[in-house]
Amino acid sequence: MSTVLHPEGPEEPRTYWMRRGISVGVVVLLVLIVALIWPNGDTSQTASPQPAGNATESVAISPTPEPAGSAAASATATANPTSEATPTTKTESKPADSTPTTSTPDKTESTRKAKAAGEPELCAPKDLKVSVSGPSSVRAAKSMKFDVSVTNAGKQDCELDIGQKNFELRVYSGKDKIFTTDHCWVWAPDEAGVLAPGAKLEWQTSWGVNRTAKECKTSKQLLRPGTYVATAELDKAKPAQHVMRLK
Repeated sequence: MSTVLHPEGPEEPRTYWMRRGISVGVVVLLVLIVALIWPNGDTSQTASPQPAGNATESVAISPTPEPAGSAAASATATANPTSEATPTTKTESKPADSTPTTSTPDKTESTRKAKAAGEPELCAPKDLKVSVSGPSSVRAAKSMKFDVSVTNAGKQDCELDIGQKNFELRVYSGKDKIFTTDHCWVWAPDEAGVLAPGAKLEWQTSWGVNRTAKECKTSKQLLRPGTYVATAELDKAKPAQHVMRLK
């Protein structure tokens, strides 16, 4: 400590104090230089304010650090662009036709061909008038005949075909079925033709005034006296009846 305050050596004490002063001055000068240089260096790393027009360059020079969550969100947004950035085109499917299906009229192939060729169509059942007549009084074991006819009551020509498949003449006594043309094809009519409005098909059906069965079988047993009703029926047309008395 005494050497610091009282320097010793061959030279005078003032020389040592001058040297010490110079050393201290150099140190202070270096400190001041560093102090002056250090803010300038820090400023060089900080982006200087730029005009509004150069905002993009300022961000590029000194980007502001973002939180990890914000960076992840930005990366996700880049990898998965929103629907606003890339709008999708909607494809509307055409609704199924909800119009109900209309059933095809009940017509045969021959009828459709006839219509295409300009020929008359089949007679509609609603336009046909069926009629049956015969004696009002009959006797057992005595054959008789029914007069049957079908009239076209429509307003245009039509084709009519009558057979065992669409026509039946039957005789009942109460609920007891006595006779029917369904029992034998020989008893059934076989008539066909084109009918103008008001025209008709006519034929006769014979009955032995006895009970019948399938396969054209007939009974020899006499029927009892009473009231018997004959009914002529053609498809869906209105049937016709004839009442007679058996003596």
